[in-house]
Amino acid sequence: MAKTLIKGVTKTLTISLILINSVNLVAMASENNDESKELENKIYNHLQNWDNSFSVSYDGDDIIDIVESASEKDDYLERSLDKFKLSKKGKEDIIEVTYMTTKEQEDYIELELNNVINEIITDSMSTADKVKAVNDYIVKKYSYDRNVESDNVYYALTTGIAACQGYSMTTYKMLKMIGIENRLVIGTMNGEGHAWNIVKIDNNWYNIDVTNNDDIIRDSYLLTSDQVLIENGFEWDRRKYPLANSNYYNTLTSYIDENNYKENSEVVNSEKKNEEQEIDTNNSSLSEENEYDKDKQQEKENNEIKEEETKATFIDYIVKIFRDIVNFIIYIIK
Repeated sequence: MAKTLIKGVTKTLTISLILINSVNLVAMASENNDESKELENKIYNHLQNWDNSFSVSYDGDDIIDIVESASEKDDYLERSLDKFKLSKKGKEDIIEVTYMTTKEQEDYIELELNNVINEIITDSMSTADKVKAVNDYIVKKYSYDRNVESDNVYYALTTGIAACQGYSMTTYKMLKMIGIENRLVIGTMNGEGHAWNIVKIDNNWYNIDVTNNDDIIRDSYLLTSDQVLIENGFEWDRRKYPLANSNYYNTLTSYIDENNYKENSEVVNSEKKNEEQEIDTNNSSLSEENEYDKDKQQEKENNEIKEEETKATFIDYIVKIFRDIVNFIIYIIK
């Protein structure tokens, strides 16, 4: 009886210790998670401020994951990061960040886009109308960068040319400034890297690809479903983004834009003209080099002729002196 009682008490104590340890582990995990979240928010604030170097105190070994998680809180921020470097100084982690733009350039972007928004957006507009206004502004403002050198909004705004990243980042930035929730989607189109946006209207999501809307056939991808993109060669990890299950408009939004045709033609012609000028410049340079080579060759030949003439004159002079000496000797003998 006593043995049974002791056995029961021992079992109860063991279970109690297990429960206490489990509670402690959960508490520690919760505490570590809270610390990670607090650190993530702190790093995010630094990144949002475009700080190039800052330090944090953290005992964990997942600091890189926390930095990446902080950058992923905003699509624009994530695409603006070039690289970051982590180093230790005592108990502190030093984080050095390189961005695609400077803080001053981001201030310019903010001011410029805010002025544009004040001009093209009114309170009476529906959300869809505001999205369309942003789409139309960017299509009018930008021309596609066939060299794919324009990879940020500052470059796009100041030069008027942009690759898909410039188009989609500008779209994201403007919609966010207006207060319209959207994401910047990274995927491919026909096997090539591509970026576009997905925007939320009345609790539903729709795709908008401003890059491809800026074409002779305008607005082919204005608030469309995922299915429309898939049928036209788009691919992306749909698990990472909200699903767009329907088109916003019941009718086709695409149309032929003759003005856009002219603008694209002008860009292409301008590029061809620049290429021709470059070829002419190269040919001109080659012609100048050829002329220079001819002049050098002619000069060399002239110098050789002069040398031969000088040699001949010297020989004639020696022969004349020799004859004079011979004639003088003959004269003496006589």
